Amino acid sequence: MVPYGSTSLETSERITHVMRKTKNEIIKLQYEGFYREIEIGEPTNMIDDVEKKIAERLGFRVTLDERYKLLEMQVNLD
Repeated sequence: MVPYGSTSLETSERITHVMRKTKNEIIKLQYEGFYREIEIGEPTNMIDDVEKKIAERLGFRVTLDERYKLLEMQVNLD
């Protein structure tokens, strides 16, 4: 995702990659040093309107997801 009104990825001030990962996948990545080792708690199991619409268009039924929603961002830092 990029902010509304961005003309390209190269000039956007923020790019967000939305991912879903299981607790085990996150713990493995923490162990490998990709993510910081912090307590991650439990997932919130919230499905937003965008995910509902995508599921409907693809013909899927929306159900609660037991995975964590991760937002990785690339941002300009001054």
